[in-house]
Amino acid sequence: MPIPVALGVFLTIASVMMSAYAQQVAAKNAARQARYQQELSERQAEDARKQGEVEAEKLALKSNQFMSKQRALIGMSGVAVNVGAPVDLIEESAAYGQLDLSTASANAFRVAWGHTSEAAAFGLRASSALSSGRIGAAATIAGGAIGIATDKSIEWKDFWGKK
Repeated sequence: MPIPVALGVFLTIASVMMSAYAQQVAAKNAARQARYQQELSERQAEDARKQGEVEAEKLALKSNQFMSKQRALIGMSGVAVNVGAPVDLIEESAAYGQLDLSTASANAFRVAWGHTSEAAAFGLRASSALSSGRIGAAATIAGGAIGIATDKSIEWKDFWGKK
């Protein structure tokens, strides 16, 4: 085989290998970024849960303070606090306080769920990127090998030293 043809085959193989390597590197970088985004989303979900707990505690405290003020004002007016309409009023306030607390908890749960779902999607994206990189690299190598094997300008019998 003439030297220019052998050099061409060598350069083609080198080019194919570099392309396959570049696909693997790009896939690993994409996976690394997706894993980072996954971790960030998981932290955001945890933060949303903690904020929900803090908000629920604040609302419970606010509700209890409001009901204490109601009892004090009713008591100062000379009306019995533990019978009749005052009891109904305080129970209604407690129910509204519980509703506020439940709403805050549900909202925090929804936000956390959204971040958790986003984290899972980023995890899948990372896995997909790695798989795609491996498949792309293998396809590039296979395509390069087929291209070299079917190149009509290469006399393979001369390449292997057979006449």
